[in-house]
Amino acid sequence: MWRLTDILGRVLASWKSARGLDSIAAGVDENTLTPNVSAAELFRHPGRKLLHVGCGHATKAGTCPGFQSDDWLEIRLDIDPAAVPDVLCSMLDMAPVPTASVDAVYSSHNIEHLYSHEVPLALAEFLRVLKPDGFLVLTCPDLQAVCQLVAEDRLTEPTYTAPVGPIAPLDILYGHRPQLATGNLFMAHHTGFTLATLVQACKDAGFRSVIGFRKESCFDLWVLAMEMPQFEETLRRLATEFVPNTLAPNVNAAELFRRPGRKLLHVGCGRDTKTSAGPGFQSDDWQEIRLDIDPDAQPDILGTLLDMSEVSEASADAVFTSHTLEHLYAHEIPLALAEMRRVLRKDGIALSTVPDLQAAAKMIADDRMFEVAYQSAAGPITPFDIVYSYRGFVGRDRPYMAHHSGFTLTTLVQAFKDAGFRGVIGIRGDFILWVLATELPQSDETLRHLAAEFVPGVSNV
Repeated sequence: MWRLTDILGRVLASWKSARGLDSIAAGVDENTLTPNVSAAELFRHPGRKLLHVGCGHATKAGTCPGFQSDDWLEIRLDIDPAAVPDVLCSMLDMAPVPTASVDAVYSSHNIEHLYSHEVPLALAEFLRVLKPDGFLVLTCPDLQAVCQLVAEDRLTEPTYTAPVGPIAPLDILYGHRPQLATGNLFMAHHTGFTLATLVQACKDAGFRSVIGFRKESCFDLWVLAMEMPQFEETLRRLATEFVPNTLAPNVNAAELFRRPGRKLLHVGCGRDTKTSAGPGFQSDDWQEIRLDIDPDAQPDILGTLLDMSEVSEASADAVFTSHTLEHLYAHEIPLALAEMRRVLRKDGIALSTVPDLQAAAKMIADDRMFEVAYQSAAGPITPFDIVYSYRGFVGRDRPYMAHHSGFTLTTLVQAFKDAGFRGVIGIRGDFILWVLATELPQSDETLRHLAAEFVPGVSNV
């Protein structure tokens, strides 16, 4: 009987703790922040106010990049006195926090600990304490991504490792089992969200502008929400600053493609401009539109070669990719080439260059794997670098520069033909392959003429 009493006692204590009732029962003043500091006084301090809800032992250093500047004053709020928060209360009733007193609310992996009928109460409190032009940043588990693993019968397989240890789908659905086993039952999860339901919950709570993101690699959902109506571009711009690893807002792609002149879509441009493309693109009547997945490259359009949905069908006169295809996995190549073909006009051209795997293989077969094959702007390139990627890049914490596929001239030409390009010509350079392709059938003479215009050095055509 004592065992049942102990379990029920812990359940009741956890339930009260999660809702902030234990602090009242213990006689703790809910308006207590740090000793002798009232809530009203703290919220009168100069600077922008960040209310960190459910902070635990974390500080603003563990929040988002945009909150790290000195003009953001973090005010930590938690139900657990052991976290030594500035404000001790529940997210369901943040009475110590004045209405319209904070510029931002940040909540990380808290809302899933509530029951579903409590979620609107918490979101209403977030909305109440925000200034009219303030915003909410909220993150929680991605139920849809987790359930995909459960559907594959991987319920207890670890999916990633957190500071508290390996995390399996079962932990994401119901709460971290080792913590629950110690009696820390307020860590249990009582509800879950897909991106659509999380966005809708914020809208139902009165946030009129909401944008959401899925971070499938870590099974997280993120939303940024504001009470005031905002353009989507404004929300995306805020998200690049306050939601980790979010791409910058795109310039209106349709606007770019309506400008006069022939359109060159430079895919995977990095920091390069059209001066690095073929000689035929250097005239002023070619307008370059740069697309890249890396916001540091400051492209015109942020996107990936696998999904250029910002670019309308049949809108570009030419697509140029340089040393991009080899970074895809083999099964992704047809998807990328299909996207290139989709955005090209019927009379457009695709021009791509990749490393020559056959030339590198010959040197490796001759036991010359680490001899210098050629010099590039990045430094000396060996056959090993051609096959697996330039070690200087990957060694500088740039693993996305690794090569996952390779081509001979024959397989490169065939890949374009398989994707639906009916006019294809391949050119071999020094450890580099070029392919020029058109959707419309072309004579060999026409293809050679185009290659002479757009491919540097065509003596081996």
